[in-house]
Amino acid sequence: MLYIPFFSRLSLSEYQGMLMAALFFIVEKLLRVFLVIFPIGFVVGFLPEWTFSWLKIPQLFGPDKEAEVEFLDDFTSFAEIVEYWGYPHEDHLVETRDGFILGAHRITGPRVFVQGSPSQPAEGADRQSASHSPPVGSGRVKPVVLFWHGFMLSSECFVCHPDWINILPFRLAEAGYDVWLGNSRGNKYSYKHMRYTPDDRRFWDFSIDEIANIDVPTTVSYILKETGASSLTYIGFSQGSAQMFMALSRNKELNSQ
Repeated sequence: MLYIPFFSRLSLSEYQGMLMAALFFIVEKLLRVFLVIFPIGFVVGFLPEWTFSWLKIPQLFGPDKEAEVEFLDDFTSFAEIVEYWGYPHEDHLVETRDGFILGAHRITGPRVFVQGSPSQPAEGADRQSASHSPPVGSGRVKPVVLFWHGFMLSSECFVCHPDWINILPFRLAEAGYDVWLGNSRGNKYSYKHMRYTPDDRRFWDFSIDEIANIDVPTTVSYILKETGASSLTYIGFSQGSAQMFMALSRNKELNSQ
């Protein structure tokens, strides 16, 4: 094969890959410019209704998009958001071996519609009973799923969306899952310690190592004990994913859970 300086350093398939990557970045930049000029809400407004059903995707926003987005500013806690949508929930406290008190949230069943509530789907809807997790030993333990947030976030990040159809914990609760959301030490729901206060520097003497080695397995064990399940599904976002990989690489028991 004829050797061509510089160009013969890579194979033809590698050059094809480089070309495809370059085209991808060019298209991505063009889309960025287009969306700056024409915001996504403006573009979606021109799409016919059948487009969403044909592509089998939900519309991100209803007709009152601005009102739907602004209402998120009125909430100050996970509980307020979940109660707005009408989901039954519980707050749990998980104590770690080094003294931190971690907050965990549990969505115990499908949506409960109360007449006159803002989350009521249609006028005249009756109140529906929540299907709480059955007692241990009943033989009907629901599948359990645990969500974990990313760096500098909390469990709220999974439910702070103005459109119900895009809130995965709610969708799973409707599908029959026992839904839990964990919180790493130091955030607004895990701001307590048995010995130290947040004003003490020792309270903040931790890193992702402690979150992976202590917070994750302790929370998982607590949830399995509460639910009676033998294992659970874990969904992590960003650091929430990285810390689980760290925990699984160091903890054999956690792998089986």
